[in-house]
Amino acid sequence: MIRIADMPLVKVSPMNAPQFELPVLEVDSVRYPFFYNEDIVRNMPEVTCRDDDVMLCGHIRSDNGDAERDSDNVSRSRRCVSWLSVQSLSQPVPYSLTGYPPKSRHPCCCALTVRSRKCSTRMYRSWAAVVIRGTHWCYEIVNMLLSKSTASVPHTKHDLHVESVDLETLDSRTSPRVLNGHMQFNRLPKQVTEKRVKIIYLLRDPRDVAVSWYQLMEKNFRYRGGLSICPFPDWLKLFCDGELEWGSWFDHVTSWERAMLQHEDHPFLVVHYEDLISDPRREVIRMNEFLGTEADDEFCEEVAAACQFSNMKENKCSITQILNGETIHYNKGHVGSWRSWFTLEMISYFNQVYQKKMRYTRIHSKYM
Repeated sequence: MIRIADMPLVKVSPMNAPQFELPVLEVDSVRYPFFYNEDIVRNMPEVTCRDDDVMLCGHIRSDNGDAERDSDNVSRSRRCVSWLSVQSLSQPVPYSLTGYPPKSRHPCCCALTVRSRKCSTRMYRSWAAVVIRGTHWCYEIVNMLLSKSTASVPHTKHDLHVESVDLETLDSRTSPRVLNGHMQFNRLPKQVTEKRVKIIYLLRDPRDVAVSWYQLMEKNFRYRGGLSICPFPDWLKLFCDGELEWGSWFDHVTSWERAMLQHEDHPFLVVHYEDLISDPRREVIRMNEFLGTEADDEFCEEVAAACQFSNMKENKCSITQILNGETIHYNKGHVGSWRSWFTLEMISYFNQVYQKKMRYTRIHSKYM
Protein backbone atom coordinates (compact mmCIF):
# COMPACT_ATOMS: atom_id res chain seq x y z
CA MET A 1 0.00 0.00 0.00
CA ILE A 2 1.16 3.53 -0.71
CA ARG A 3 -0.19 6.76 0.71
CA ILE A 4 -0.63 9.98 -1.24
CA ALA A 5 -1.51 13.18 0.57
CA ASP A 6 -2.75 11.17 3.57
CA MET A 7 -5.00 9.03 1.38
CA PRO A 8 -4.61 5.23 1.63
CA LEU A 9 -4.09 4.46 -2.05
CA VAL A 10 -3.17 1.10 -3.56
CA LYS A 11 -1.73 0.76 -7.06
CA VAL A 12 -3.15 -2.20 -8.98
CA SER A 13 -1.32 -3.74 -11.94
CA PRO A 14 -1.85 -6.91 -14.00
CA MET A 15 0.88 -9.46 -13.38
CA ASN A 16 1.60 -9.69 -17.11
CA ALA A 17 1.47 -5.93 -17.70
CA PRO A 18 2.98 -4.10 -14.70
CA GLN A 19 3.26 -0.87 -16.72
CA PHE A 20 -0.51 -0.40 -16.37
CA GLU A 21 -1.29 0.99 -12.93
CA LEU A 22 -4.66 1.87 -11.44
CA PRO A 23 -4.75 3.72 -8.11
CA VAL A 24 -7.65 2.79 -5.85
CA LEU A 25 -8.66 4.07 -2.44
CA GLU A 26 -8.68 1.31 0.17
CA VAL A 27 -10.73 1.82 3.33
CA ASP A 28 -11.16 -1.04 5.79
CA SER A 29 -10.04 -3.52 3.12
CA VAL A 30 -12.68 -2.28 0.65
CA ARG A 31 -11.58 -0.57 -2.56
CA TYR A 32 -13.14 2.56 -4.02
CA PRO A 33 -12.30 4.97 -6.87
CA PHE A 34 -9.15 6.85 -5.92
CA PHE A 35 -10.83 10.26 -5.77
CA TYR A 36 -13.50 9.27 -3.24
CA ASN A 37 -13.56 11.12 0.06
CA GLU A 38 -12.31 8.78 2.77
CA ASP A 39 -14.33 10.56 5.47
CA ILE A 40 -17.57 10.14 3.49
CA VAL A 41 -16.83 6.46 3.01
CA ARG A 42 -16.18 5.96 6.72
CA ASN A 43 -19.35 7.87 7.66
CA MET A 44 -21.67 5.73 5.49
CA PRO A 45 -23.03 3.78 8.48
CA GLU A 46 -24.18 7.07 10.02
CA VAL A 47 -26.38 8.16 7.10
CA THR A 48 -29.84 9.08 8.38
CA CYS A 49 -32.63 7.11 6.73
CA ARG A 50 -36.31 7.93 6.43
CA ASP A 51 -39.28 5.61 6.54
CA ASP A 52 -40.06 6.20 2.85
CA ASP A 53 -36.49 5.77 1.58
CA VAL A 54 -35.62 3.06 -0.94
CA MET A 55 -32.12 1.57 -1.14
CA LEU A 56 -30.77 0.51 -4.53
CA CYS A 57 -27.61 -1.58 -4.50
CA GLY A 58 -25.47 -3.63 -6.86
CA HIS A 59 -21.85 -4.34 -7.67
CA ILE A 60 -19.93 -2.03 -9.95
CA ARG A 61 -20.78 -2.28 -13.66
CA SER A 62 -18.34 0.23 -15.18
CA ASP A 63 -19.76 2.97 -12.99
CA ASN A 64 -16.71 4.81 -11.76
CA GLY A 65 -18.02 8.35 -11.86
CA ASP A 66 -20.23 8.58 -8.82
CA ALA A 67 -18.64 11.47 -7.00
CA GLU A 68 -20.30 14.84 -6.99
CA ARG A 69 -18.59 17.97 -8.23
CA ASP A 70 -17.77 19.46 -4.85
CA SER A 71 -14.66 21.32 -3.79
CA ASP A 72 -13.40 18.50 -1.59
CA ASN A 73 -13.49 15.90 -4.34
CA VAL A 74 -11.88 18.34 -6.78
CA SER A 75 -9.14 18.95 -4.26
CA ARG A 76 -8.59 15.24 -3.79
CA SER A 77 -8.41 14.64 -7.53
CA ARG A 78 -5.82 17.37 -7.81
CA ARG A 79 -3.74 15.97 -4.97
CA CYS A 80 -3.81 12.51 -6.52
CA VAL A 81 -2.37 13.63 -9.82
CA SER A 82 -0.16 16.51 -8.71
CA TRP A 83 2.71 14.19 -7.76
CA LEU A 84 2.95 12.79 -11.31
CA SER A 85 4.70 14.46 -14.21
CA VAL A 86 3.42 14.64 -17.75
CA GLN A 87 6.20 15.23 -20.26
CA SER A 88 6.85 15.05 -23.99
CA LEU A 89 3.20 14.93 -25.00
CA SER A 90 2.85 15.07 -28.75
CA GLN A 91 -0.72 16.34 -28.40
CA PRO A 92 -2.51 18.31 -25.68
CA VAL A 93 -4.28 16.49 -22.87
CA PRO A 94 -8.01 16.60 -23.78
CA TYR A 95 -8.83 18.31 -20.52
CA SER A 96 -7.00 19.18 -17.38
CA LEU A 97 -5.70 16.33 -15.28
CA THR A 98 -6.81 18.30 -12.27
CA GLY A 99 -10.23 19.38 -13.46
CA TYR A 100 -13.31 18.14 -15.26
CA PRO A 101 -14.00 16.96 -18.77
CA PRO A 102 -16.23 19.17 -20.92
CA LYS A 103 -19.94 19.00 -20.08
CA SER A 104 -19.26 16.79 -17.09
CA ARG A 105 -20.60 17.03 -13.56
CA HIS A 106 -18.10 14.59 -12.17
CA PRO A 107 -14.40 14.67 -11.45
CA CYS A 108 -12.21 12.46 -13.54
CA CYS A 109 -12.87 9.03 -12.22
CA CYS A 110 -10.27 6.62 -13.42
CA ALA A 111 -6.56 6.97 -13.81
CA LEU A 112 -4.28 4.38 -15.30
CA THR A 113 -0.58 4.70 -15.79
CA VAL A 114 0.22 3.78 -19.37
CA ARG A 115 3.19 3.77 -21.74
CA SER A 116 2.20 5.61 -24.91
CA ARG A 117 4.02 5.30 -28.23
CA LYS A 118 3.82 9.09 -28.41
CA CYS A 119 5.08 9.79 -24.91
CA SER A 120 8.57 9.31 -23.52
CA THR A 121 7.47 9.04 -19.89
CA ARG A 122 4.68 7.48 -17.91
CA MET A 123 1.68 9.64 -17.44
CA TYR A 124 -1.62 9.66 -15.66
CA ARG A 125 -4.70 10.31 -17.75
CA SER A 126 -7.98 10.64 -15.92
CA TRP A 127 -11.25 10.05 -17.65
CA ALA A 128 -14.84 9.46 -16.76
CA ALA A 129 -16.00 5.93 -17.44
CA VAL A 130 -19.66 5.13 -16.97
CA VAL A 131 -21.89 2.74 -18.88
CA ILE A 132 -25.62 2.07 -18.63
CA ARG A 133 -26.43 -0.61 -16.14
CA GLY A 134 -29.34 -1.89 -14.12
CA THR A 135 -28.97 0.63 -11.32
CA HIS A 136 -29.36 3.66 -13.61
CA TRP A 137 -32.32 1.96 -15.23
CA CYS A 138 -33.95 0.91 -11.95
CA TYR A 139 -33.28 4.29 -10.39
CA GLU A 140 -35.44 5.85 -13.08
CA ILE A 141 -38.15 3.20 -12.77
CA VAL A 142 -38.35 3.43 -8.98
CA ASN A 143 -38.57 7.22 -9.06
CA MET A 144 -41.40 7.10 -11.58
CA LEU A 145 -43.31 4.60 -9.47
CA LEU A 146 -42.81 6.62 -6.30
CA SER A 147 -43.81 9.91 -7.94
CA LYS A 148 -46.64 8.27 -9.91
CA SER A 149 -45.41 10.09 -12.99
CA THR A 150 -43.56 9.02 -16.13
CA ALA A 151 -41.63 12.30 -16.17
CA SER A 152 -37.90 11.72 -15.90
CA VAL A 153 -36.40 12.89 -12.60
CA PRO A 154 -34.23 16.00 -13.14
CA HIS A 155 -31.11 14.41 -11.71
CA THR A 156 -29.14 11.16 -11.78
CA LYS A 157 -28.60 8.55 -9.13
CA HIS A 158 -25.21 10.07 -8.30
CA ASP A 159 -26.99 12.80 -6.33
CA LEU A 160 -27.98 10.19 -3.75
CA HIS A 161 -24.97 7.90 -3.92
CA VAL A 162 -24.21 7.35 -0.24
CA GLU A 163 -20.56 6.35 -0.84
CA SER A 164 -19.66 9.70 -2.37
CA VAL A 165 -22.18 12.28 -1.13
CA ASP A 166 -21.80 13.87 2.30
CA LEU A 167 -24.40 13.52 5.06
CA GLU A 168 -25.57 17.12 4.90
CA THR A 169 -26.26 16.94 1.17
CA LEU A 170 -28.13 13.66 1.52
CA ASP A 171 -30.23 15.12 4.34
CA SER A 172 -31.13 18.12 2.16
CA ARG A 173 -32.75 15.95 -0.51
CA THR A 174 -36.53 15.83 -0.48
CA SER A 175 -38.50 12.63 0.00
CA PRO A 176 -39.00 10.09 -1.32
CA ARG A 177 -35.30 9.38 -1.81
CA VAL A 178 -33.78 6.51 -3.76
CA LEU A 179 -30.48 6.06 -1.96
CA ASN A 180 -27.93 3.91 -3.77
CA GLY A 181 -24.45 2.49 -3.68
CA HIS A 182 -22.18 -0.44 -4.50
CA MET A 183 -21.43 -1.46 -0.91
CA GLN A 184 -21.87 -4.87 0.63
CA PHE A 185 -24.69 -5.32 3.13
CA ASN A 186 -22.49 -4.82 6.20
CA ARG A 187 -21.51 -1.35 4.96
CA LEU A 188 -25.07 -0.07 4.63
CA PRO A 189 -26.25 2.80 6.82
CA LYS A 190 -27.26 1.30 10.17
CA GLN A 191 -30.75 2.76 9.93
CA VAL A 192 -31.45 0.74 6.77
CA THR A 193 -32.01 -2.33 8.94
CA GLU A 194 -33.36 -0.43 11.93
CA LYS A 195 -36.11 1.18 9.83
CA ARG A 196 -36.50 -1.80 7.49
CA VAL A 197 -35.80 0.35 4.42
CA LYS A 198 -36.77 -1.50 1.26
CA ILE A 199 -33.75 -2.73 -0.67
CA ILE A 200 -33.58 -3.55 -4.39
CA TYR A 201 -30.47 -5.54 -5.31
CA LEU A 202 -29.34 -5.59 -8.94
CA LEU A 203 -27.56 -8.54 -10.55
CA ARG A 204 -25.97 -8.97 -13.97
CA ASP A 205 -23.96 -11.74 -15.59
CA PRO A 206 -20.42 -11.16 -14.27
CA ARG A 207 -18.96 -12.00 -17.67
CA ASP A 208 -20.94 -9.18 -19.27
CA VAL A 209 -20.01 -6.93 -16.35
CA ALA A 210 -16.30 -7.52 -16.97
CA VAL A 211 -16.66 -6.98 -20.73
CA SER A 212 -18.80 -3.82 -20.54
CA TRP A 213 -16.47 -2.27 -17.98
CA TYR A 214 -13.43 -3.06 -20.09
CA GLN A 215 -15.05 -1.85 -23.33
CA LEU A 216 -15.81 1.55 -21.91
CA MET A 217 -12.35 1.93 -20.40
CA GLU A 218 -10.79 0.97 -23.72
CA LYS A 219 -13.03 3.43 -25.55
CA ASN A 220 -12.03 6.24 -23.21
CA PHE A 221 -8.35 5.60 -23.76
CA ARG A 222 -8.75 5.45 -27.53
CA TYR A 223 -10.72 8.71 -27.66
CA ARG A 224 -8.37 10.47 -25.24
CA GLY A 225 -5.14 10.21 -27.18
CA GLY A 226 -4.91 6.88 -28.98
CA LEU A 227 -3.65 5.04 -25.90
CA SER A 228 -4.45 1.49 -24.92
CA ILE A 229 -5.08 -0.30 -21.65
CA CYS A 230 -4.01 -3.77 -20.65
CA PRO A 231 -5.24 -6.74 -22.75
CA PHE A 232 -8.65 -8.08 -21.80
CA PRO A 233 -7.33 -11.40 -20.38
CA ASP A 234 -5.32 -9.38 -17.85
CA TRP A 235 -8.35 -7.22 -17.06
CA LEU A 236 -10.47 -10.33 -16.53
CA LYS A 237 -7.92 -11.67 -14.05
CA LEU A 238 -8.00 -8.41 -12.08
CA PHE A 239 -11.80 -8.52 -12.14
CA CYS A 240 -12.01 -12.13 -10.93
CA ASP A 241 -9.38 -11.56 -8.25
CA GLY A 242 -11.30 -8.60 -6.85
CA GLU A 243 -8.43 -6.18 -7.43
CA LEU A 244 -10.61 -3.39 -8.87
CA GLU A 245 -13.01 -0.98 -7.19
CA TRP A 246 -15.53 -2.57 -4.78
CA GLY A 247 -13.62 -5.82 -4.87
CA SER A 248 -14.79 -9.20 -6.08
CA TRP A 249 -18.15 -9.55 -7.80
CA PHE A 250 -18.35 -13.05 -6.35
CA ASP A 251 -17.74 -11.92 -2.77
CA HIS A 252 -20.20 -9.07 -3.22
CA VAL A 253 -23.01 -11.31 -4.43
CA THR A 254 -22.42 -14.07 -1.88
CA SER A 255 -22.30 -11.54 0.96
CA TRP A 256 -25.67 -10.17 -0.09
CA GLU A 257 -27.13 -13.65 -0.37
CA ARG A 258 -26.00 -14.45 3.16
CA ALA A 259 -27.51 -11.19 4.39
CA MET A 260 -30.86 -12.00 2.80
CA LEU A 261 -30.87 -15.40 4.51
CA GLN A 262 -29.89 -13.90 7.86
CA HIS A 263 -32.45 -11.07 7.62
CA GLU A 264 -35.46 -12.93 6.30
CA ASP A 265 -37.88 -10.34 7.70
CA HIS A 266 -36.20 -7.48 5.84
CA PRO A 267 -37.83 -6.37 2.55
CA PHE A 268 -35.49 -7.37 -0.31
CA LEU A 269 -36.14 -7.56 -4.03
CA VAL A 270 -33.58 -9.08 -6.40
CA VAL A 271 -33.75 -7.82 -9.99
CA HIS A 272 -31.72 -9.36 -12.80
CA TYR A 273 -30.47 -7.11 -15.58
CA GLU A 274 -31.26 -9.84 -18.11
CA ASP A 275 -34.90 -9.85 -16.98
CA LEU A 276 -35.12 -6.08 -17.40
CA ILE A 277 -33.94 -6.55 -20.97
CA SER A 278 -36.23 -9.46 -21.83
CA ASP A 279 -39.45 -8.27 -20.14
CA PRO A 280 -39.25 -4.73 -18.70
CA ARG A 281 -43.02 -4.53 -18.15
CA ARG A 282 -42.99 -7.60 -15.91
CA GLU A 283 -40.05 -6.24 -13.89
CA VAL A 284 -41.74 -2.85 -13.44
CA ILE A 285 -44.82 -4.66 -12.12
CA ARG A 286 -42.62 -6.64 -9.70
CA MET A 287 -41.03 -3.43 -8.41
CA ASN A 288 -44.43 -1.77 -8.12
CA GLU A 289 -45.72 -4.66 -5.99
CA PHE A 290 -42.59 -4.66 -3.85
CA LEU A 291 -42.69 -0.90 -3.24
CA GLY A 292 -46.44 -0.89 -2.61
CA THR A 293 -46.92 2.04 -4.97
CA GLU A 294 -50.28 0.63 -6.12
CA ALA A 295 -49.87 1.50 -9.79
CA ASP A 296 -52.11 -0.34 -12.23
CA ASP A 297 -50.71 -2.48 -15.04
CA GLU A 298 -51.37 0.24 -17.59
CA PHE A 299 -49.21 2.74 -15.71
CA CYS A 300 -46.49 0.12 -15.24
CA GLU A 301 -46.48 -0.39 -18.99
CA GLU A 302 -46.15 3.37 -19.48
CA VAL A 303 -43.18 3.42 -17.07
CA ALA A 304 -41.53 0.57 -18.96
CA ALA A 305 -41.96 2.49 -22.21
CA ALA A 306 -40.72 5.76 -20.71
CA CYS A 307 -37.59 3.98 -19.49
CA GLN A 308 -36.63 2.57 -22.86
CA PHE A 309 -33.05 3.27 -23.83
CA SER A 310 -33.84 5.94 -26.43
CA ASN A 311 -36.05 7.90 -24.03
CA MET A 312 -33.62 7.80 -21.12
CA LYS A 313 -30.74 8.81 -23.36
CA GLU A 314 -32.67 11.82 -24.65
CA ASN A 315 -34.05 12.88 -21.25
CA LYS A 316 -30.73 12.60 -19.42
CA CYS A 317 -28.48 14.05 -22.10
CA SER A 318 -28.31 17.49 -20.49
CA ILE A 319 -27.31 16.23 -17.04
CA THR A 320 -24.95 13.38 -17.79
CA GLN A 321 -21.40 13.04 -19.06
CA ILE A 322 -20.62 13.39 -22.76
CA LEU A 323 -17.91 11.44 -24.56
CA ASN A 324 -17.26 11.90 -28.28
CA GLY A 325 -20.68 13.55 -28.64
CA GLU A 326 -22.56 10.74 -26.88
CA THR A 327 -23.95 10.42 -23.36
CA ILE A 328 -21.99 7.71 -21.56
CA HIS A 329 -24.33 6.97 -18.67
CA TYR A 330 -26.92 5.60 -21.07
CA ASN A 331 -25.40 3.18 -23.56
CA LYS A 332 -27.06 -0.06 -24.58
CA GLY A 333 -25.85 -3.05 -22.60
CA HIS A 334 -26.29 -6.26 -24.55
CA VAL A 335 -26.91 -9.60 -22.87
CA GLY A 336 -24.29 -12.23 -23.71
CA SER A 337 -21.75 -9.90 -25.27
CA TRP A 338 -19.03 -11.79 -23.38
CA ARG A 339 -19.25 -14.58 -25.95
CA SER A 340 -17.47 -12.36 -28.46
CA TRP A 341 -14.65 -11.67 -26.03
CA PHE A 342 -13.94 -14.86 -24.12
CA THR A 343 -11.55 -17.37 -25.62
CA LEU A 344 -11.84 -21.03 -24.70
CA GLU A 345 -9.01 -20.51 -22.25
CA MET A 346 -10.78 -17.57 -20.62
CA ILE A 347 -14.05 -19.51 -20.45
CA SER A 348 -12.25 -22.34 -18.69
CA TYR A 349 -10.56 -19.94 -16.27
CA PHE A 350 -13.77 -18.07 -15.48
CA ASN A 351 -15.77 -21.27 -15.00
CA GLN A 352 -13.22 -22.55 -12.50
CA VAL A 353 -13.42 -19.32 -10.51
CA TYR A 354 -17.21 -19.25 -10.72
CA GLN A 355 -17.59 -22.86 -9.61
CA LYS A 356 -15.28 -22.31 -6.67
CA LYS A 357 -16.89 -19.06 -5.54
CA MET A 358 -20.56 -19.66 -6.37
CA ARG A 359 -20.99 -23.43 -6.02
CA TYR A 360 -23.23 -23.26 -2.95
CA THR A 361 -25.20 -20.15 -3.83
CA ARG A 362 -28.78 -19.91 -5.00
CA ILE A 363 -27.79 -18.30 -8.28
CA HIS A 364 -25.07 -20.86 -9.13
CA SER A 365 -26.89 -22.11 -12.23
CA LYS A 366 -27.99 -18.63 -13.34
CA TYR A 367 -24.76 -17.73 -15.09
CA MET A 368 -23.34 -21.11 -16.09
